[in-house]
Amino acid sequence: MADRVTEESQSIRAALEQAVEEVEAGEAAEAASAEEPGGTPAPKSQPGETEAPGASEPPDTSKPPAEAKGKEKAGKDAKAAAEPDASKAPDATKAPDKDAKPEAPAHWSAADKATFAKLDPAGQKFLLDRSKSMEADYTKKTQAVAALKAEYEPIDQAFQPHLEGMKKAGFTPRTLIQSWMNVEQRLMKGEGVDVLSNVAVAYKIPPVELATRLLKAANVADPDKVVGDILANLKGGGAAATAALPPEVRAELDRINARLSADDKLKEQTESAARKAEEDRIEVEIETFKNAADQSGQLLHPYFADLEQDMSFLAQIAKAKGQPATLEELYTQAMWANSEVRAKVLEQQNAASAAEAARAKQAEKDKAAEEARSKSRSARKAGSSVTGGPSGAGQAATQQAPKRSLRETIAAAAEEAEASASA
Repeated sequence: MADRVTEESQSIRAALEQAVEEVEAGEAAEAASAEEPGGTPAPKSQPGETEAPGASEPPDTSKPPAEAKGKEKAGKDAKAAAEPDASKAPDATKAPDKDAKPEAPAHWSAADKATFAKLDPAGQKFLLDRSKSMEADYTKKTQAVAALKAEYEPIDQAFQPHLEGMKKAGFTPRTLIQSWMNVEQRLMKGEGVDVLSNVAVAYKIPPVELATRLLKAANVADPDKVVGDILANLKGGGAAATAALPPEVRAELDRINARLSADDKLKEQTESAARKAEEDRIEVEIETFKNAADQSGQLLHPYFADLEQDMSFLAQIAKAKGQPATLEELYTQAMWANSEVRAKVLEQQNAASAAEAARAKQAEKDKAAEEARSKSRSARKAGSSVTGGPSGAGQAATQQAPKRSLRETIAAAAEEAEASASA
């Protein structure tokens, strides 16, 4: 169908070009005949007759024929360049081929394409849709990450040389930026006096120097004298000195004092809460250590109550030396330093060693008795005939057998008794 449309487009274009050329040729002939002496003009068309293209307009005799033809050809070329080539333009009337099979994207690997080809059309369509959706989402996220990196990577680079100092001051890049933003927001809200007073206290800025600078910035005459008078009045002490100050100065001093008092109170409460939390944590750790037991339920630190005071004393010494110790280390040191507990531990260890030795000795005796019984059974089997009666060789062997030791005799007697009982 596409080939037929292309052929039709080409034939229409060829017909149009031929018609334009014929019109141009007629106009050129009319212009030439009009310029010839005694030439006969072309007859006018009669009513009802159809005029040829271009015949209704008189030829332009003000210009030579060659120039007129050149302009006509230039207009034709411009029109042809402006119009799209029908043979190359896509056919808008062509409906999509519903029977066309989906194709895997070109950037997929050969293995993925092979797997894609094994799917049915519905599965291929679903997979293509999901792939396009995931790629679009990935592209969106990648662009977002790139924008975030472009925006904040310079900030991170600016912080890099100062990270150690920030860490010592208790800041991270995020918390420091948040702190700056809080200051900026408070300044925008009109809380500049409170902010500056807090900054002066926190960073230990000399208040006299700061006051002098502020008065100079406000174009106050002789700011040093003003500050000196304020200090002199304050040194005078009492309500009289405060009353001698200007009202706005007294109000500002009252606000600063109130702020400092609130800060001191908040600081005290925070430190108290931190101490309480630390004490609770240590108490829980001590209780856990005190009640720790093994799988059989035996306490791992049975002398903790006897050594608690000693452990506390050793902990203070370690802290003074700057060498903090764990509870296990403190318990071991105190256990060997306390003579009474050390004696109990040694006694317990000796008893455990004796019990272990006794168990080993008993195991050795049991092993020797088992070996004796095994030898006795082997000897009886060797002295018996196939029918169960003693043979001459067996009797001779019995008579010539060496004497047994007392242990072997007892073991043999026990074996015979067991055999008789089983029979």
